[in-house]
Amino acid sequence: MTLSLVVLLALSQTGQPPADVPAVPLVPVAPGSEEAPAVPEPAPRAPPSVLARSLLATGGGTLAGGVSLGIALLLVGNNPNFDPTFATAALASLMITGVAFAIHEAMGGRGEITLSFLLTALVMAGAGGLSAALGNGDRVLAPVLAAAIGSLPAAAAAVFGLEATSPKPKTRVAIAFGPTGFYGTF
Repeated sequence: MTLSLVVLLALSQTGQPPADVPAVPLVPVAPGSEEAPAVPEPAPRAPPSVLARSLLATGGGTLAGGVSLGIALLLVGNNPNFDPTFATAALASLMITGVAFAIHEAMGGRGEITLSFLLTALVMAGAGGLSAALGNGDRVLAPVLAAAIGSLPAAAAAVFGLEATSPKPKTRVAIAFGPTGFYGTF
């Protein structure tokens, strides 16, 4: 039994079936036909719409702003050498951009992250300054205000930057002159 399996394995490596073993096609062939029928390929899925991608990326970025508040307050703690409002705004800029970019890319977008980060940093800097003015220097209230005021606008700015730099599908225009006239694809 083992010897027959070894011989069969050795013969299968040559690429040619043995003379006494008929070749069996892997795809059923119609009688009288020399070619195998074409197997239809599955149609590619359509990418998600820009609206769905934008809404999910904005929502994820907004949640990342809230998470950055908690992380910044944990890292800074009661240390008087660090400004918790600045830490929240800086960390939120990074996290909002990163989460929005990850969702954008996962849903088929191809935007650039650089413009997105710059817009997010500007919005969070403005939110940090506004929250410092509204919070009157309170070390707990000002970072909370920075995250609350800036997370949604910063996430929207990040998504705007990503969508603005995404390559748009171009329409193809081709015109050729043939023996019977002009041919074109528009």
